[in-house]
Amino acid sequence: WAEKKLRTSPSARTVRELSGYDASPEQLQSLAQKLKEFYDAHPIPPPRDRRSSEIDAEYQAKLDAREAARKALLTEQLGAEGFAAFERGSDPRFQTLQKLARRLDLPTASAAQWLDLQSAAQNQARDVRANAALTDDAKAVALLAIQAEATRTLQTAVGARGWGAYQRNCA
Repeated sequence: WAEKKLRTSPSARTVRELSGYDASPEQLQSLAQKLKEFYDAHPIPPPRDRRSSEIDAEYQAKLDAREAARKALLTEQLGAEGFAAFERGSDPRFQTLQKLARRLDLPTASAAQWLDLQSAAQNQARDVRANAALTDDAKAVALLAIQAEATRTLQTAVGARGWGAYQRNCA
């Protein structure tokens, strides 16, 4: 009964849907069990006001603490490199990039590189948007520069053959 419960749990689904994360069936089962135990012990806290779309600071702090505990568990279980691969494998953007890499007969590492480039550009853009010291015009110029640099870098990384497919599927 416990085996069936684990196999049908959301934790097992999460592990089954991983992309680009290589582990033995025993390791995957152990990981699903650890995640299930974590989620059972740390349910998502209910918001104080369910009618409000605003997330209050106390509720956000609880969510952040839960996520930090989840990351610590996974890092302990998988190691730093394994955790990075797990996070990548859970990211739908990586799954799309991995499909593109397969179509272009490129290694999975290419998809990981492209995801890193995308993530870096998105982080830079988020930082620019959050910078209260910049005027709206300065933000617009900085965002255009980030977009141009990301496009140039990704075009180089994907290659001429893959750029059109990248734009259709990943942009």
